[in-house]
Amino acid sequence: MNGIIKSIDTYTITSQNEEYLLVRLMTEDGAYGFGEATLPGGNYEVKRLIRDTVAPFAVGKSVCCANLLVGELYKPDSGAELRRAIAGVEIAAWDAYGKLLNQPVYKLLGGKAIPHLTLYREYCGEGYGECGGERGGVSGNETSGENYYASSGECGGGFGPDAGAAARVKLPPPGDKAIDDLPKIKSRHPEIIFDCGGASSAKEAAQRIKTAAGFDPVYVTGLLPINDEQGWDELFHAADGAMAMAAKASTRADAFPYIINARMSVVEADILDSCGICELRKLAALAHTYYVKIAGRTNGGVIAAAAAYHALLSCANAAAADLPSAKSMAIDNVKLALNPAGLPDIDKPGLGIEIDL
Repeated sequence: MNGIIKSIDTYTITSQNEEYLLVRLMTEDGAYGFGEATLPGGNYEVKRLIRDTVAPFAVGKSVCCANLLVGELYKPDSGAELRRAIAGVEIAAWDAYGKLLNQPVYKLLGGKAIPHLTLYREYCGEGYGECGGERGGVSGNETSGENYYASSGECGGGFGPDAGAAARVKLPPPGDKAIDDLPKIKSRHPEIIFDCGGASSAKEAAQRIKTAAGFDPVYVTGLLPINDEQGWDELFHAADGAMAMAAKASTRADAFPYIINARMSVVEADILDSCGICELRKLAALAHTYYVKIAGRTNGGVIAAAAAYHALLSCANAAAADLPSAKSMAIDNVKLALNPAGLPDIDKPGLGIEIDL
């Protein structure tokens, strides 16, 4: 068993008008691993970079040296296309490594560092039916027609409404009648993550914080851009430390000013935009140094979400991870192993993913 990478191929799969870029890695001893490098609107360029840049470097190396991909190919000014190309191959290498050793990826990363990791999905009203305000128990803002609870237009499907996941809820602005529905949501989902969807100012963000305070959320995100240092400073003083606040960052370079500012409690990261499992864990370690937690916010499909889940399980400061989206779970030839509770089975070899390509 040498784990030497023999070949790397890419596949584009479409589900419900969404395109996913998948990676298959084969080793000389017959093991295989799957990764994902999806970039909405940019899959063609990512695919080219995998073929011309990442694969030639990775072929001939062992899957147990996946971290070399980032160390040799990634630069601080690397664009989103290259970051996702690296991530796709690196995730596939970890999956193959786990299958070679018959171990789940999180154990290869040192095992569980926390007893519980909050898993969340988008909240779309009672019954977790189709989103966009057409079905479900919450009507949203009648004047604007916006459904405040369908924050990504999907339900995280494939998982029953009582599967034990937290709800990521779009937080209505102050004074909106949809706020009256929040107690009902809280009664069904003790763990809630509020997404403000972007506030126009620190003052408005502070008002949103006051609305959220009575529901004891895991954290509140979507408040201000990560680089609005003055706004975050004002918001921190307005919240008076009573609320865990989050912002999204792509890389360690993006996150560092935010983390050392010590104004927020959580950094949200996309495992694909962060360059894969190793870089996500390095970002988590950086955040941990400053007593900041890390959460997954994946803009991808089943494989990316599973990889983030395994990576975050090995991080002592992990706050939450998102479940795969409804559209990605609808891909017939991509199967994620689930446990009896309907959540990802983390103890299958590799990432627990099987794909019929």
